[in-house]
Amino acid sequence: SSNSNCNLGSIDVSKFYNPVTKDVDWDRLEDAINMGFQFLDNVIDAHDFPAPSFKAWGLDNRPVGLGIMGFADLLLKLELKYGSKESVIFGEKLMKFFADTAHKKSVELAKERGTPKSCNYKELEFRRNVTTISIAPTGTISLLAGCSSSIEPVFSPVMFRHDNTGTYEMNHPHADKKWFACALDGDGGPREVTYTEHILMQAAFQRHCDSGISKTINMPSSATVDDIKKSYMMAWKHKCKGITVYRNNSKTTQVLNQTNKVNVKAKDEKNSRPAELECDIFKI
Repeated sequence: SSNSNCNLGSIDVSKFYNPVTKDVDWDRLEDAINMGFQFLDNVIDAHDFPAPSFKAWGLDNRPVGLGIMGFADLLLKLELKYGSKESVIFGEKLMKFFADTAHKKSVELAKERGTPKSCNYKELEFRRNVTTISIAPTGTISLLAGCSSSIEPVFSPVMFRHDNTGTYEMNHPHADKKWFACALDGDGGPREVTYTEHILMQAAFQRHCDSGISKTINMPSSATVDDIKKSYMMAWKHKCKGITVYRNNSKTTQVLNQTNKVNVKAKDEKNSRPAELECDIFKI
């Protein structure tokens, strides 16, 4: 719908690791999911929509997208290598827990607050929200939370982030562990998560997610057209709703990098620019 809107929030699952039991504190996570879900449902009523059509759609459907970040960090704490069979099984268990808990909370809220017309069906148990779970990119909020983004693997052992505020070097504290895996490691290195492992992980989460999943299938710069074709077909066969493939260094400038490739000449030219420049402005 052209008037649809999304209402997203993500929980840093790495903060729910219990070092005593060496497992997730499932009870505490359940409390966080219930609280986060109710908060997002409250946002729909508190929000000042940009137009009446958006408000009508929002109240008729009440979409909620509670999601996950810090997943790769959690796997490292659990000593599970991202992409391994065990990690995929755990990922599906975690997503199912999120989906089941959120759905149950939505049914409870509906009994307390009412059911919108789009959810007035027994198949949805007359819940309050047309969608409950979504996996968003969490690029910026994961930086604020200090965790890995979304359900992505750690990007690389050493990562340089270039944005409008400068260049930042980030060294991963678990890079020396034998269960460490990352999206890019020497552009095809042995610790790199393969595209098949990426897709199997995405498919595991997709099985318990009523929205699409924002996830990047990283490939080394040596990836061929046939590799990308195979990844698309694999994602389709495993019932992923969508897929994003990124071939390393295929763009001149990318946000996350393995090396600090700052163009010194361009930087000097930028600093020497005058405060004002003449220009022509054309309006069409």
